[in-house]
Amino acid sequence: MLLKKVVLHIDSFDFFKALIVSLMLVSPMVWAYQTNQYQMGFSVLIGVMFAYFPNIEGNQRHRIFGMAVGLFWAMVVFGLQLLLNGQIWWLRLPIMLILVFISSMLSVYNQRGAMVSFGGMFAVVMGFAVQHFEVPVSDILALSLLGGTSYLVIGGLFHLFFQKRHTQLLLAECIGLTADYLEKSEQMKLGKIADNQFQLLKIQNQINENHELLRSILMRESKIKVGSNQSRRYYLIFREMIDIYEMSLATHSDHEDLEETFGEYKYLADPFFEGNEKIIRELYDFSECLRYNKTYENKADIKSSIDKIEQNIAEWIAIKKIPAAREGALFLRNKIDILIKLDQKMALLFRFYHNLVEVEGFSQMKDLRFITTQDYSWKTLRSNLNIQSAIFRHSMRLSVAILLSFWVGSISNPAFTNWII
Repeated sequence: MLLKKVVLHIDSFDFFKALIVSLMLVSPMVWAYQTNQYQMGFSVLIGVMFAYFPNIEGNQRHRIFGMAVGLFWAMVVFGLQLLLNGQIWWLRLPIMLILVFISSMLSVYNQRGAMVSFGGMFAVVMGFAVQHFEVPVSDILALSLLGGTSYLVIGGLFHLFFQKRHTQLLLAECIGLTADYLEKSEQMKLGKIADNQFQLLKIQNQINENHELLRSILMRESKIKVGSNQSRRYYLIFREMIDIYEMSLATHSDHEDLEETFGEYKYLADPFFEGNEKIIRELYDFSECLRYNKTYENKADIKSSIDKIEQNIAEWIAIKKIPAAREGALFLRNKIDILIKLDQKMALLFRFYHNLVEVEGFSQMKDLRFITTQDYSWKTLRSNLNIQSAIFRHSMRLSVAILLSFWVGSISNPAFTNWII
């Protein structure tokens, strides 16, 4: 199990991103070691970090835009900090606090904005850290800009080549998480594990995050117009997985009255759980096939489970007679419908995966309304510039904390100021 987790992590976007940034952080320090130019190498390293922070998951356009904005803002803050070094405190301190406040407020723009915000804070600290460098300020800024721009270009290009694989891995994870949810849900219904709702909520949260990422990648307007055959197939698979997940959510509470309806005859519903278990195993297999580009074969024999339920309906009616047996018979009939729909979904996944379906009039436009739009307008920032905003209050508290840290550092030992901040 541990080895499998390690392999999955190595074959992930996070590992790929970490590998790129590690190489770009090590390279300037190796050069600095060989040339004994540590201050210049460290300056390049700072720029790489400025561009790296906003490089989080999402579509390529948002990623590049985030890295560019993050690098720009961090360089502005870093440059002002360096220019203010050595100035009198009443000029230096207010400008620094303004930069801290603005950087903190940028976190109103969701996670990517929060990482741009973190880059600004990092630039404030680095401004103190390099103030005693013997390298001219202009050279420090130029080297930092070189490092940031290099990461922006190299990281952006490598991510562009990795994007298809990233989408494939996200889709495989989506299928695996859906299977996890179905499995944990069934185990709880059958009393095989404790009724721990937290487990299901944790998986649901992971599924929601995964769906958000896949929507941002597969359902962009630009991809609707010029989408490749592969992206269309992935989109269709994703859409079917959403349907399967929604079906599992809709039927999660169906079994609360199972024992009340059937009593000692609740074994009559066992074929449904057997059929559901077959679907879960198929989903796990499909996830593995997609992750490793294997040939997928739909092996689930759902018909046998459906036939058993049909027999159990007849048995139930013979035991209870109509009309007393009506409620239980309808319950089992509903389970047959669910298995039929799931079987049809699995057949569609098989056909989409192997490109056996030609979809006419293909369009994702109707699904664009489900995308969470990224609003980076000035109105968003302005609406949070009031005491009712949690981010505004956090920015004020952080600015006060920085102010106190500055005074403590100045009184005790100015060389420790950056560490305290």
